Amino acid sequence: MTITCLAAWALVLLLLPLHLLLWATETRAVRINRMRRNGWTWRAIANKYSVSPSTARRWAAA
Repeated sequence: MTITCLAAWALVLLLLPLHLLLWATETRAVRINRMRRNGWTWRAIANKYSVSPSTARRWAAA
């Protein structure tokens, strides 16, 4: 393995716990709003959470 490859793996191993912590602590509203920015429909988001589209919209506003 090259030094660059080893450095890349070291960076991944250092940043992975931080990424998981940030993901685990974000709110449902943040996740829903990110899904909307990424082009998800209200119906698709509602299906993911097993709720109605109006509930998903209400959660996004919370």
